[in-house]
Amino acid sequence: MEKILPELVRTGSDGIKTVDYPKLTAVLIEGTKQLNAEKDSEIAQLKARAGAAEAEAEAEAALLKRALCDKFPDLAVCSH
Repeated sequence: MEKILPELVRTGSDGIKTVDYPKLTAVLIEGTKQLNAEKDSEIAQLKARAGAAEAEAEAEAALLKRALCDKFPDLAVCSH
């Protein structure tokens, strides 16, 4: 802990090290907030990519259906 957050560690006159837990709690809360914000951003990006991929797949399926129905109009998928 002392290497990462030295400002939270105190060494008493007897050489015993102590941690300032109230300050540590604040650091942990801020770290958690930052991780949640990063996670939320990543989720939003993944949802956008998934939506774009779904739209692309639907467009490709429509093109394929059109091509098939042009060539084979009697297919069951071609009747509307």
